[in-house]
Amino acid sequence: MIEPLSFPDNIEQRQSPMKYSRSISFSILNEFGEELPLNSIEILIPRDPKMFVKKMIVKNITNEPVLFNYHLYNLQVNYSIHFELRSFNENLTYFVIYQFDQIKVSTKMAIDGWNLLCLKNQDNIYTFYLNNNQTLNHRTILFGIRELNVNEKQRYCANQTVDQPQFNQSMIFSSNYEIRTYASGCFHLDENNKWQSNGLTVIFYFFFLFHVFFN
Repeated sequence: MIEPLSFPDNIEQRQSPMKYSRSISFSILNEFGEELPLNSIEILIPRDPKMFVKKMIVKNITNEPVLFNYHLYNLQVNYSIHFELRSFNENLTYFVIYQFDQIKVSTKMAIDGWNLLCLKNQDNIYTFYLNNNQTLNHRTILFGIRELNVNEKQRYCANQTVDQPQFNQSMIFSSNYEIRTYASGCFHLDENNKWQSNGLTVIFYFFFLFHVFFN
């Protein structure tokens, strides 16, 4: 089943995506007052703290052995995706894999990426983020979550492993968790007064900030 993904606003190229956003406008002029093109400029834009982000959803997953617990989401063109997880047991850590455009779960499928959820933010939430260039041209994303035992936590988190962990045996989650996913994007007005995202890369920075690169 495809789970709902929260979008702060429904973006169409003829509409202004300003409802829950912060904006910046500037130009670079030469000595004659002529506008010069922008090239590789990095800007820090704070996200509106009043923006509504949906509540976390409780997942009851302690019933039966699984290799991973999977969550499938639709992706919106030109948006990044934020994935947040909070365990009911604060001592637990997790391993997450993801696969684009894969609706049917298969234990033999090749994954597109992975991450160890070892460090939490101030709200004891694990965060995982893929920017708009990483999600480009993809329609769905499938997340697989696995709880690490004490030995695995020491082996992978304490040692800060850079090699993908391999798991071949099923496990039973010792605690339920809650998750939240939402999207974010950055757009500019082109010469035809339409909103575009080409040339922009949105990068998660701490909790309420974005790095925006103009290329």
